[in-house]
Amino acid sequence: MKQKRIVLIFEVILLIGEVIGLSIAAYNSGWIMFEYYTNDSNILSLVSSGLLLWSYKKKKQPDINIIRLKYMSSAALSLTFLVVVLILRTTVPGGLRVLLFSGSMFYLHFLCPILCVITLFLNSDLMLNDQTSRWLMSLPTLLYGIVAILCNALYLWYGPYPFLHIYEQPLIASILWTAVLVGGAWLYSLFLIRMHR
Repeated sequence: MKQKRIVLIFEVILLIGEVIGLSIAAYNSGWIMFEYYTNDSNILSLVSSGLLLWSYKKKKQPDINIIRLKYMSSAALSLTFLVVVLILRTTVPGGLRVLLFSGSMFYLHFLCPILCVITLFLNSDLMLNDQTSRWLMSLPTLLYGIVAILCNALYLWYGPYPFLHIYEQPLIASILWTAVLVGGAWLYSLFLIRMHR
């Protein structure tokens, strides 16, 4: 009972962090915020966290789709954190200090990704064992990749990440980046499932 209370407290903090971070991003960027994987994955986390809390308020066990969303958002936010730390830190003046600790990025790049994984591991209700779930885990990343590449190909977007500048790099580089990021999200989600179990 005590552990469940701790889980709920962390989940509420995560929800509040998502609302604050996304509100700042929306104020600063408007509709352009949806071009960023960071914001989209945090929106997914906000939805999964809200649905999870709603289930507990109704005194119901979260259903399989809510659990899947929680894993998807955890994997997506972990990918966001890793991309920031390993790739984007060299592309922004101020590096990690700016990318992890300033404005909306404190919430969306740092606090919420960490809280999302913590709340996943603390919650013993969130178990996934079926094969269908395993194949769905990288779906958000795959959908984002398809939309982002198409929008860049049609000159509707420019980036917003360096590895999406498809006209400024060889085709093989775009293919490899897509495989690494989508495959990485999938492998990391399998890791989360295994570690949770």
